Amino acid sequence: MHSNKDALRKTMLGKRQAVTSQEAGVAGIRIWQQIESQILAAILPGHQTDRSSEDILCISLYCSDSTEPDFSEIIRPESTDNVDDVSIPYQIALPTVCGQQLIFRAYDPKIPLCRGSLGILEPSDSLREISPVEMDVVLVPGVAFDIHGHRLGRGKGYYDRYFNSIPPDSRPLLVGVCHDFQLIDYVPTQSGDFPMDIVVTPDRFIDISGRFDR
Repeated sequence: MHSNKDALRKTMLGKRQAVTSQEAGVAGIRIWQQIESQILAAILPGHQTDRSSEDILCISLYCSDSTEPDFSEIIRPESTDNVDDVSIPYQIALPTVCGQQLIFRAYDPKIPLCRGSLGILEPSDSLREISPVEMDVVLVPGVAFDIHGHRLGRGKGYYDRYFNSIPPDSRPLLVGVCHDFQLIDYVPTQSGDFPMDIVVTPDRFIDISGRFDR
């Protein structure tokens, strides 16, 4: 099993190295448009009914490694040079690696992101940790996904350990995001691998959960 996963991981990471930063940015925008129209538009009315008017939707994104679908235009819009003018209609959370564990912190556009232990931008340690029950939707990157929601990560297990530690009734909606070539028919799995509810690519929207009709 490990050899199959390692071989697939090597192949997919090799293909992803050919992705330019511009292509990653376009992929992120096209994926985000589907997430807004198919997922957020569907859950927002119920969210507003179930929670107080001050409690906005909480979405976890991630900072790209430059070849992953890039959501920096959502996290840090370039349309303004003044961070005080940045208006984000959601509470954004970003993942942070702490030792062998993954946690999520609130994102504040006024506080610069920092390079974490893996070289990826992360929110400052001064920002508050966001609990699983606060998050409504989590966008999860991966090396490959299949049409059944199975995910192949980099092999460190950060996301799998985090989501396996959460009681089922406290888990947010998990949305795997990737380039079209990373969506394949079959990803080998093993105990502890956590499946996605939805997988979104620039051209595909696969609702494994059955909660969202196109």
